Amino acid sequence: MSTPIKKVILVGASGNLGPHILSALLASSFTVTLLTRPTSTFPHPPSIPVLRASYKDLAALKTAFTGQDAVVCALGFEGYKDQLLMINAAKEAGVKRFVPSEFGDVPRGKWEAGNEWEELLKVKREVMEYLIEKTRQKEGEEEGMTWSAVACGIFFDWSLTTFPTLGFDLKKRTATLYDTGHTPISGTTIAAIGTSVAHILLNPSLFTNKFVKIASLVTTQCDMLATFESITGQKWEVQHMGTKDVLERGKAKLAMGDFVEGFLDILIVHLFEKGVEGREVTTVQGSDNEAVGVEGEDLETVLRKCLETVGRAE
Repeated sequence: MSTPIKKVILVGASGNLGPHILSALLASSFTVTLLTRPTSTFPHPPSIPVLRASYKDLAALKTAFTGQDAVVCALGFEGYKDQLLMINAAKEAGVKRFVPSEFGDVPRGKWEAGNEWEELLKVKREVMEYLIEKTRQKEGEEEGMTWSAVACGIFFDWSLTTFPTLGFDLKKRTATLYDTGHTPISGTTIAAIGTSVAHILLNPSLFTNKFVKIASLVTTQCDMLATFESITGQKWEVQHMGTKDVLERGKAKLAMGDFVEGFLDILIVHLFEKGVEGREVTTVQGSDNEAVGVEGEDLETVLRKCLETVGRAE
């Protein structure tokens, strides 16, 4: 991409990740506009333009995207499928780069029917496959819209402070170790994810039609537990649970309509089951960290901040 990206419209700025992407975009001097639903009452900064449009109205989305160089989506799970129409609108509006609300694992090559994790995320795969197809350049055509996606592992700090189900209750100072507790997992702090998006748009030609792999931390539950105990100066109450039992629990929750808790259980199995097929752990050294301004982070520093967030650090 020869022309720089200057104007960026961010969809989903009021979510968990959106504010951090917004901060990084503003710090990088992009001209930022926010797109929100007509019914949203979230108080955005008055200095930033806000457009309102139905996410199911192609004409309204095209109008919102016209004149923008890039569309960045930071939508939650319930909004993933809305991106299909947004992709069409962005392409028709002449947008140069589309960044979908991917922000998860390195993608698997082949979809595996019957795999609970794959089944839950099939809408993500559908969006990515559609985006890739809609941006495929035919021979002899001028370059049209391109894409970049971020594979960041878990939202490391946000997940720890939000979901005790994932293994650590920071308020009660208890831990649940799944299987051996020694399975390595990779993740990225939520602010670092925002940094990566800004750097991708600052250097778009380096990341054209590419998954960008980042990881600011690679660790295990056992290492995290030891670090938490060191920081707090006390032993935490620990229980052990097998991922096979967690899988059955998650399937039962989903069958009863409890999507959030069921999803978390299936995520636990995906993260911690030893040797689970298809789960690639991005190492700090083997990532795209340097290219997108993401640095490896110190585990103790991050965990201390997590404890401070919930008000239990000493």
